[in-house]
Amino acid sequence: MVESIVLYMTHRRQLAFLDTEIRSLEPQNRARYVALRDYLEHMLLDTVEEGRAQGVFTTPIPADAVRSVLVMCQGVANWFREDGPLTAEEVAERHVLLSLGTVGHPAAVAGDVVLPFPRRTPPGRGAASRGSSG
Repeated sequence: MVESIVLYMTHRRQLAFLDTEIRSLEPQNRARYVALRDYLEHMLLDTVEEGRAQGVFTTPIPADAVRSVLVMCQGVANWFREDGPLTAEEVAERHVLLSLGTVGHPAAVAGDVVLPFPRRTPPGRGAASRGSSG
């Protein structure tokens, strides 16, 4: 879920600002947006609570952990740049790891999580553009 949210924020940055501009929406659109936002939050909360029940997550405060994860993911839209040092996939990968730590996944907290995405060089950021050889 976190990967999907972050990738959405990197690929649809023009739409990702809506949460900060919610007051500007017409009442019907505001209600629709809030309902979708709440649905996403509850979906994540259900996942974290189920993970706690199974012993996968250890956060003592799941609702706060979920809100923290969502704010962190939404913030990507403010700073991510396609020509920046990380690809959208690398940003998503890092946010998955940060989120797992936030909800208390033991391997993430211990630093034992293997990041899932293969590394790729974004356009214009190959070895030649960094000035290294090989």
